[in-house]
Amino acid sequence: MTIRIPQSRLLCSITFLTILLGTSAVRAEPPRPVGSATDELRWHFDQVLATAQTPSFRALDTNGRRAEIRRITRGFFNWTEMSRRALGVLWGERSGAERRAFATSFGALAERAYMGQVEQLSARAVPRDPVRYLDEWTSGRHAFVRTVLMYPQAMPVDFLMSRGAARWEVHDVWVDGVSATANYGAQFRRVTANESFAALAERMIAKASSAPGDTRVASQR
Repeated sequence: MTIRIPQSRLLCSITFLTILLGTSAVRAEPPRPVGSATDELRWHFDQVLATAQTPSFRALDTNGRRAEIRRITRGFFNWTEMSRRALGVLWGERSGAERRAFATSFGALAERAYMGQVEQLSARAVPRDPVRYLDEWTSGRHAFVRTVLMYPQAMPVDFLMSRGAARWEVHDVWVDGVSATANYGAQFRRVTANESFAALAERMIAKASSAPGDTRVASQR
């Protein structure tokens, strides 16, 4: 069964989130919070209000912005866990080396999804209150945070997070009720239904290394 994804809304949200997460590396960072998952999200989001439109960030070329974003999101998004969720039973059949390589490619593919719109989005004025925090559900080391992004349009975005050794990490993102890992997982299953896991890995690498644009690993049917 094909899962239909509002792709443009998903990419738009991830683009904005990436700007929020990435621009804090351009300026001196205030002390990190030690608290809830919402506190972690708010800390990142607050940074962009003072930096997204600064000349220092605008002066970076695409590669420079990508390097800054990659450095920040590598610690905030847990690509290994997100890969495990997307692959499902296939994850348990893979070797440690295959898992590490796949998680790296998965992170690069997600990066490619938003980099195509970074230039356009970073040139726009970000409102003073771009995020509304609705509520947080916590169970032990896990939390689910509900928010609404108010820019460039109102859109519900929810975060599944887990507490690591030093910070909260994102394990999945829902945009308009659609899970990012479920989105990619549906594509992965379509590929592996007819091709090998090695073929899927090759597709991931090819997509991640190509120019920004269509990020689908499997064609829509």
